[in-house]
Amino acid sequence: MLPFAAATLCAMSARAAKAPMPDVVAVRLDSVFTRGDSLYVGLHVETHNMKLGGLQALSLVPVIRAREGNRKQYLPPVIYTGRKRARMERRAEAVAPSGERTVPYATYIFSRKKTTLATEYRVRTLYEAWMGGGAVEVELRWHDCCSENTFGGQRSDAAAIPLPPASKQGAPEGAALASNPAANGATQPGTTFPPAVASQGNMPTAPAEQQSGGRPEQFPATTASTAQWVPDPARVRSMVLFLAPTVETVKLRSESVSAHIDFKLNSWQILPSLGRNATELTAVDGLVRRVAGDELIRLNAIHITGYASPEGSWDSNDKLARNRSMSFKSYMIERYPSLPKNIFQVNSVAEDWDGLARMLEASDREYRRQALEIIGGVGIFGGREKRLMLLQGGAPYRDMLENMFPPLRRIEVRAEFTVLPAPERRLRELLFTRPDLLSLEEMFRAAADIPLGTYEYRRAYEIAASRYPDSVIANNNAAAAALTDGDTASARRYVERTGYDPLAFVNRGALAYAEGDMEAAAAWFRRAAEAGVVQGGRNLEYIELERGR
Repeated sequence: MLPFAAATLCAMSARAAKAPMPDVVAVRLDSVFTRGDSLYVGLHVETHNMKLGGLQALSLVPVIRAREGNRKQYLPPVIYTGRKRARMERRAEAVAPSGERTVPYATYIFSRKKTTLATEYRVRTLYEAWMGGGAVEVELRWHDCCSENTFGGQRSDAAAIPLPPASKQGAPEGAALASNPAANGATQPGTTFPPAVASQGNMPTAPAEQQSGGRPEQFPATTASTAQWVPDPARVRSMVLFLAPTVETVKLRSESVSAHIDFKLNSWQILPSLGRNATELTAVDGLVRRVAGDELIRLNAIHITGYASPEGSWDSNDKLARNRSMSFKSYMIERYPSLPKNIFQVNSVAEDWDGLARMLEASDREYRRQALEIIGGVGIFGGREKRLMLLQGGAPYRDMLENMFPPLRRIEVRAEFTVLPAPERRLRELLFTRPDLLSLEEMFRAAADIPLGTYEYRRAYEIAASRYPDSVIANNNAAAAALTDGDTASARRYVERTGYDPLAFVNRGALAYAEGDMEAAAAWFRRAAEAGVVQGGRNLEYIELERGR
């Protein structure tokens, strides 16, 4: 451990304000190593008897410092803050967001009670040549209502970890720079980063649990006399399995909007100022901006389909739908002159019976079943509309004519496009602004560069599961992220979406362990091992060892 003793902290408080400081802040440097072009830093941070006022805060900031010169790189801080200060900073960020704000690795909000807690700090950053032979240090920054002071960060044998000189090829693959395997249960230096990953590829390590009021939300502090099962958060994090998807070589996407355009009687001219047209055309503008305003998108086609409702003769409806489609194509060509004319494709649907059937299915109309039987059993040219008019004396038809037919008269615009591979510099931005442009593999690469234990890290996996709701890998990884955050309820929701795919058996077992069901955990890990998932066998060994004690 690298201790910052009470005497040092009390001296600091004399220079700042009268501040109730922790008795000890201890930092253990667990592991520092490289993999590929990345440097991985692992710390174990403990605070003892922490007590903060409402406007006080303490930041623990790991630093990579060059061997020579003043060059350094700050890593995401761990922040311990009073409640009032946390509220003020959130409000200030909401009113005037700062693009340079560093996202904390973890934020702990304290009351005035003394609190003891621990954080497993795991961060990945880009390895640069100047880091060779440098050191990892820790700074402590004390904040009160109107001042900030920095202390710590001095080189010492305990605080400084030498980094190997950079080779011409960059960071040596898998090189262990420093480690404490006994501290983290690893058998070799590289096993801490990343956590267990199936053979599909490597995913990032699990985050430290977010805490509020100085205690974990899902894994509260406990004693041996507590009857309720309290899992070891570090053990849960070591059990989960993140999966890597295959690379999507060609990303084909489509996006659609419907515009309910008002027309003058017996006309198909597009008049933006008529009725609600201005609002409806704004939706089309939004679609075009999204698919034509990004350098990653190659627009393949824009399909324009005009729909008419079923009342009246089929011939007149067919003519109306075709002419309105062609008119909308002319409008779009004039409105968006930068788009090639040949990308516009026109279609029409004379009578949208399918749309009417979908509306009836979703409705609670008492005549719904009878109307659907007529639509499904009587042909368009066999008297379908006439049969609907006669149903129950005509009341259902009049209801449909007034409430269901108008939404069927519309123009649908569907853009088809190819998305180019996203550059690394844009992955994180696109993940939170345009996730539709990213493949699942790109989303997970973006997540790997987000500070672990932050809201954004957890949210990244939730976005992936939302964008790919049928993907076993996306839901499995969202469950893993939830488990590393101590959220068993969300983990269960995601893992249930994986069905009984063997790739998700490990996280089903980890969930059972987190909930205290050792029998179920062993069963799931055994099934995973039998399916060839190595992590299942490792977890099973631990469970059987624990049960044998």
